[in-house]
Amino acid sequence: MNDLLVVENLCKSYGNKPVLSNISFALPKGRIIGLLGENGVGKTTLLRLCKDFELDYASPIKRLSKGNQDRVCLMLSLSRRVPLYLLDEPMAGFDPKFKRDLVKTILSNTDEEVTLIIASHLLRDLESIFDEIAILTRERIVTAVSDDVRDSGKSLEDFYMEVAE
Repeated sequence: MNDLLVVENLCKSYGNKPVLSNISFALPKGRIIGLLGENGVGKTTLLRLCKDFELDYASPIKRLSKGNQDRVCLMLSLSRRVPLYLLDEPMAGFDPKFKRDLVKTILSNTDEEVTLIIASHLLRDLESIFDEIAILTRERIVTAVSDDVRDSGKSLEDFYMEVAE
């Protein structure tokens, strides 16, 4: 599988406060990746930095942030054909029907060339669509294939709690 983006030893600080320390990961093409972690651990910072990396071909990246965008903007953004979507809490503030419709839209409009990173605290709403998860802690990033976690008899939430503790 070709990687869309490879990051090695990424560090980011705000003043004297380190937020990301030596974070390394690869983003494969055609995957839906859940970016999980406690509040303030650096998920949004990581997404913002990812949007600034240059991919090995000139393609746009669409980044969606929590808050100011409503359903129409979200759906219009998802209708664009880009290789990488960075979604920061895309389910926040939406009713259960819209959340279900959004999951259907994501699944029906992605293909093997599209990668999505979805940062969210709403694991139960999105657990079924993640191909992989990346759990960001203050010290490291832990990645796992979702089916491997499920095959071990754990839910993604159980696995997240083990890593986060």
